[in-house]
Amino acid sequence: MFRYRDTPRFRIDIDNETTGYESVYADGVPDVMDLLARWLSAVQGAALIALLSGMADEVGSPVDPVKAALLHA
Repeated sequence: MFRYRDTPRFRIDIDNETTGYESVYADGVPDVMDLLARWLSAVQGAALIALLSGMADEVGSPVDPVKAALLHA
C-alpha cells in the first residue's frame, strides 16, 4: 500500500482468542476499504462458524425451532 504520511490514520484491532489483540494499520479510507474487501469473506465465515457451533452446543436441550432448522439445513 502507498504510504501518505509517517503515521497511519486508522488502526483496526483484531481480537484473536489465542494470542490476544493484533493491530492492522491503514493510511486512509481507500486502504481501509481495500483491507476489508480482502478479508471480509474470511471474517464473515469465522463469525458464521462461531454462531453455528454455539447453536450446535444447544442441541440436546430445548432448542428454538428456527435455530434447529438453520443448523440442520
